[in-house]
Amino acid sequence: SLAERIRAHRPNDDHEILERAFRFAARLHARQRRRSGEVFIAHPLAVASVLAEMDMDTVCIAAGLLHDAVEDTPATIEQVRQEFGSVVAHLVEGVTKIDRIEHNEIGATAEVRHDAQQAESMRKLLLAMVDDIRVILIKLADRLHNMRTLQHLPPERQQAIARETMDIYAPLAHRL
Repeated sequence: SLAERIRAHRPNDDHEILERAFRFAARLHARQRRRSGEVFIAHPLAVASVLAEMDMDTVCIAAGLLHDAVEDTPATIEQVRQEFGSVVAHLVEGVTKIDRIEHNEIGATAEVRHDAQQAESMRKLLLAMVDDIRVILIKLADRLHNMRTLQHLPPERQQAIARETMDIYAPLAHRL
């Protein structure tokens, strides 16, 4: 149904890139599982579905399928560039950089709290480092699916992610 939706809304886009991206991501994530126990490829597929609902182009949706490939598998950004071109690689690399900032600057512990000024600084940093708005849209789709599956994490981690979402990503989405 995802492919049908994309073909219906974007008939002139390159649809073959989506099949290749799905196969590539499925192969890389084949042995991985999410905390819920579901196969990992379900997450990139859900992110791609959110992007398709937003009527994003197939290049953006392909990057959504691949957004965790470099961070969570042995794949390199150069492999993504060779397989899918420089634009897809650029988008994937941008999402990967946001994830690194998220873990380094924000931290991964429940004790981290944001005041309004810190959250605004983080939003400005994210927007400043991104030269293609599709990077932020992929990250927002990723965060949306992660929020939808939050129940599989420990309560303190759920709270930290929810707070980060409310302080940084929800206002960013609203601004966009």
